[in-house]
Amino acid sequence: MKLLLLAGNPDTSSTLSLDREITALMRRFLEASPEPFEFIPMPDLRVDDLPITLPREEPDILHITAHGETSYLVLADAGGSAVELTAAQLLAFLSPRRPPRLIYFSGCKSAEMAKGVLGPIAMAIGTATTISNGAARAAAASFYERVLGGESVGVAFATANAMAVAKGGVELELHAEAGVSPANEVLRPRPRVVAQFVRVQQGHDDAFPIRVGVAQCPRATSQLVAFFEGETAPCVSTRPEWTGGTAWLRAELRVAADRRLFVAGLISGAARFIAEAQLSEALTDAEHKDVGWAINVLKTSSAQRRPA
Repeated sequence: MKLLLLAGNPDTSSTLSLDREITALMRRFLEASPEPFEFIPMPDLRVDDLPITLPREEPDILHITAHGETSYLVLADAGGSAVELTAAQLLAFLSPRRPPRLIYFSGCKSAEMAKGVLGPIAMAIGTATTISNGAARAAAASFYERVLGGESVGVAFATANAMAVAKGGVELELHAEAGVSPANEVLRPRPRVVAQFVRVQQGHDDAFPIRVGVAQCPRATSQLVAFFEGETAPCVSTRPEWTGGTAWLRAELRVAADRRLFVAGLISGAARFIAEAQLSEALTDAEHKDVGWAINVLKTSSAQRRPA
């Protein structure tokens, strides 16, 4: 996922504390995103560069910090003079092949801009009134922390709006194109543990071989490590074997109880992630009638192992 942050401030206008906003967002990304994430800050981009930069970068999220005046944003041209940018003009500068999924207007009186970009843009965020730099900065940081954590745009917006109200007494507005439900829009799906029985055979139910993988796994993952809670073994570490969007460990695990299953992923550049799930919940073939008895065996074994 790529986020492009554009910030404009004419030489004659008041400061927007752009450096603080960029620093706050970068800190959130480093803390909340274990996998490589493209965050491209352009704190002094001029209007003259928009037709080149926007289609070249093709971000998933476009974040714009600028002064707003209801129907337009106030940016700067190459000479530093104020320039009015309307929603129609902004849309004309975007890539027609791959426009952003979301535009976040972090500025005063930007709600009309948010409404104006809908159509090519699925979702947009703005505010109808003035908002302080501190409240706007805190709201944006809260929003992206939720997005990077795998939450939907709807959940992330609710968090950001609560922060804007708490810090500045101002409500944000989220607008969506017809047919788009922000509650179902996940811009960065979180890795999810999945598992399958390799084979089940009645009469040999002391332990079952299973295959473990990660759905929605980052493509840059180079190593997967799987282990169960409270056990030093079994533990399996292999390179991922890809099937569609799922990365599978090449080796099998043997399980004798329904335990908490953890899968850690190592990514080039020392980044990492960890996903977890109860084994019975991770099994994708749990609905198959021929393995139902095996899941019951695992659950019964877990219950017997619990301390009284």
